[in-house]
Amino acid sequence: MDKHVFFDLDETLFSTGRVVHADAEIFPHNPIIDKLGTDMFFVSYLRPGAKKLIDAVCAVVPKENIHVVTAASPDYAEYFINAHKLGFHPSRVYHDRHLKGKTKAEKLQFVADAVPRAYLLDNLPRHELGNKLSFLHRCLGFPIDQLYTYKIHDYYGPARDNAENGGISDAEIEDIVAFIKGMTPSEPRGIPYSPWG
Repeated sequence: MDKHVFFDLDETLFSTGRVVHADAEIFPHNPIIDKLGTDMFFVSYLRPGAKKLIDAVCAVVPKENIHVVTAASPDYAEYFINAHKLGFHPSRVYHDRHLKGKTKAEKLQFVADAVPRAYLLDNLPRHELGNKLSFLHRCLGFPIDQLYTYKIHDYYGPARDNAENGGISDAEIEDIVAFIKGMTPSEPRGIPYSPWG
């Protein structure tokens, strides 16, 4: 089996909101604040446990098989991946222009004589991931019956009094790693994708 893991960004690894005024004193727990060339501020929080999850996945899947697939723009994705120091290689980041067919994505080179399988880790339920899963199949070359999804609970930033609020727990990281290894997670949430629902 040639396993590849695809991470979503927003509400999965970090949470970002747009505001008119971004006084750092208003926002607890040291978010990243930047205008990104717009008239509004982006305020972004790294999800507690996100880097631990990435490291755990990298321990079971080769680093070159770790990717991002996001509906965000290329500039936004690149900026916050770098700002949060997530370590994804730019050639492994697929953004809205890829999903819309405006930027061509090369088919991945899979291990000879191995079945390629994609695992998409996202905060959205499977029935809302059709665009991303279609992209993995049509553009990157994964067989339709080898597209698996794992729903991570949503992250919308920390509570004012609790920076760990909404983080990824060690138990959830263990479930995700077990899911990728092919074992049954304690709460099975991985569902092969079917274009028919």
